[in-house]
Amino acid sequence: MERLTKDARALGVQRVILFGSLVWGNPGLTSDIDLMLIWDTPLGFLERTAEAYRRLQPQVAADLFVYTPDEFRRMAHTPFVRRALAEGRVLHAA
Repeated sequence: MERLTKDARALGVQRVILFGSLVWGNPGLTSDIDLMLIWDTPLGFLERTAEAYRRLQPQVAADLFVYTPDEFRRMAHTPFVRRALAEGRVLHAA
């Protein structure tokens, strides 16, 4: 997790939030790392997500949810983002 956070910071990601089963205390054999990344980039959604996977190269199963700051603000009211913010753990915030 430390390496992913460090590499995300080097990429220019403004915020890294760990959420999901690893934080909520119920990981299982099929659990993965769930990270929400807030990255101010002109890349489109699919391109930025692919670029994050390419640059971060997770060594374990990981789901990366990569949003621009504007998308993140617009989605702040959704149950998915609200729960990640309320129950997740901020690993990096610029």
